[in-house]
Amino acid sequence: TTAATQFSGWVLPFSEFLDYDSFAVRLDEVTFQRDPPRELAALLADISPDCITAMRRRARHVALTHFSTTDGHVRGLAMVMAARARGCSQPARMAFPQTVHMAGPGS
Repeated sequence: TTAATQFSGWVLPFSEFLDYDSFAVRLDEVTFQRDPPRELAALLADISPDCITAMRRRARHVALTHFSTTDGHVRGLAMVMAARARGCSQPARMAFPQTVHMAGPGS
């Protein structure tokens, strides 16, 4: 499955350098709570199968690199701290190979 993230008012971990839109589908909590299966199906219907495959690959990479080990957590925090020490409000975003963009409705 593609990662689905509720976002109303939340700051996601390592969002300073992770481009969540490249590997997760953002859900509005209020809209999603009305009919979760239908809302999620509608969101995913607008995303091409190739894009979903690329997002899954990126989500797996992010999970393994930043969230599955203590080393990953420390490395991510070090990136954020180093950027702030240099006076950068945000470190460079993490790049993923073979970026596939989502097609919007009517594309």
